[in-house]
Amino acid sequence: MAGFKSIKHGALPCTPRQAEYFKLLNEAISKPDLMAPGTDRQAANDMIAALLTANPSLRGRSLKQLQAKASGVKAQPVARKPRAPAVPKQVGNIVVYPWGAALPPIPPECMPFEHLVVKADDPEMMAFKPRHPYWDYLCDAHHDGRFMRLEGEPGCGKSVMEKALAYVRQVPYLPISCDGKLNPRTLFGQISIKNGTSFFTEGEVTRLTQVPSVIVLEEANGLDGSVQMTFNRITNNREFFIPEADGGQGKVYKLHKDCYLVQDCNPPGAKFTGAQKENVATVDRLSVMKVPQLSAKEIVDILDNHPLAGRMADFYLQAADMVRTNGFRCSVTLRGLKRAVWLIDKGYTERDAIELGVLNAVELTGGQDASLALRSVAKPLFKV
Repeated sequence: MAGFKSIKHGALPCTPRQAEYFKLLNEAISKPDLMAPGTDRQAANDMIAALLTANPSLRGRSLKQLQAKASGVKAQPVARKPRAPAVPKQVGNIVVYPWGAALPPIPPECMPFEHLVVKADDPEMMAFKPRHPYWDYLCDAHHDGRFMRLEGEPGCGKSVMEKALAYVRQVPYLPISCDGKLNPRTLFGQISIKNGTSFFTEGEVTRLTQVPSVIVLEEANGLDGSVQMTFNRITNNREFFIPEADGGQGKVYKLHKDCYLVQDCNPPGAKFTGAQKENVATVDRLSVMKVPQLSAKEIVDILDNHPLAGRMADFYLQAADMVRTNGFRCSVTLRGLKRAVWLIDKGYTERDAIELGVLNAVELTGGQDASLALRSVAKPLFKV
């Protein structure tokens, strides 16, 4: 693609941040600073990468950590009182799972699926900030046993809220992409033959429905007819039937009382996988919640008032308006903005960060016209 730009720092001088980081890394292993004045940015990146490769113990040490160690100032641990496990709380007429409370233990019946339980060091959960009232409505629906469908543009927070619901309960979390290649037998179970004997093996979804869990159908409006009918029965009766189970006699599986099935989808349109209109009976079984795009204030808050947060919010809103107005097959998401901020904090220029974080992805999905249009939005805000 003509407009697709790779990052070539070339003769641009390294940033002060790169030079300081390299110097402190060398001090940590008692070696002199070998970076010559005028070193270009690409060479500085290569030198830092080589140093970290040769000294794995240095990996994960941020510039702030190294600065604190070099200054001799030791951070004092903050005494924290143990908090009670997260339990639902009544907020007006809505039941909400409190965010930030101590995590409850993993339910014993979920231990075989411990690998699917979201951990406390998950980057998305560490940076998660509930969007009210949408987080409240999702928690309320789960507490009442109602199944919910979330609809909204990419990056508005649907997936992270669903993941957070599993996290605060410490139950297995299984996202399922509902594209055209979805195999129902893999999800629910299939017959296998070994040494001439056939036997039925339950699929992962079948097993997870028997324990507390959160199962997410992503882009649910991409489901085909047969799979959709199975999930229709689940949302209607909290049960489903597998004819191959129980020695070919068939078996009805009932959902565990704390198994929650939630669906999400992007707005119907040509730029998304799930584009068809929904069956009336399917949607009528669900509580449908439309999650709007993020506001400027929410973006600034999510980016922790970063010096660039205001400009990132302006870019997000202007770009979203341009995508919507022109019908481009692309989107600017919060994930992309976070990537750009992260790259800037690592020493990349604003131009490089916005290219890697957002604009290159826009060109891959929306083409050169979309890329040029969003570059025109980025140019007055960043050094692009």
